[in-house]
Amino acid sequence: MKYKIRKAEIKDIPFLIQSVFQSEKIGTDIISYCTLFDIPENTLSEQLNEAFIEDFQILPWSLTHWYVSVNERDTPLAALAYWREPEISNSEIQKFQYLSFINKNKVTQPDFMNRYDQLKQIAINREPNHYQFDFLFTEDEYRGQGIMFNMMNVLINESSTSNFQIQVLESNSKAKKLYERIGFVENKRITLSGLKEKKLLADNTKINMIFYGKK
Repeated sequence: MKYKIRKAEIKDIPFLIQSVFQSEKIGTDIISYCTLFDIPENTLSEQLNEAFIEDFQILPWSLTHWYVSVNERDTPLAALAYWREPEISNSEIQKFQYLSFINKNKVTQPDFMNRYDQLKQIAINREPNHYQFDFLFTEDEYRGQGIMFNMMNVLINESSTSNFQIQVLESNSKAKKLYERIGFVENKRITLSGLKEKKLLADNTKINMIFYGKK
């Protein structure tokens, strides 16, 4: 099958939102943002759509940071977010602040602090200036064909840096094996009982993996 990799465009936004949702769920119905802000999927979808359309430059919910693999009809088959983690105002905080602001009518100050504390439970700090991969998603019928492996390698090989990070849930063993094939190794992990039961994560263990580039 022929496909090419390109920067995401406005017409791809529905697929990017699908990528956010499916990469969060990992076969469950859990989306941490919906839990943290007590909003349904359709509301979160509308809010992400606004972030992409208005281009608020929120990491990583800006078209600037997304790539897609498309077929000969220019239909997306796979997508991922890819960005350089800033030294200040890290990406997890940017997402949290955006959702707090846009849901401010229902988020009181005590709620804000409680939700921020919950976020800290499920977030592994990303290293500043390291390039990050996130929200990787391939349509079911195109999995196992090396599309995501190729996308990641193309971006790594074209990058001027040699420091890359990615986060994966322990239960997502297929994804973890893919990242290991590229060269990622485990760097940090968090394990907290009840994360899945509280619908904060689709698994109780999250792993941060790191890769120092091709030799």
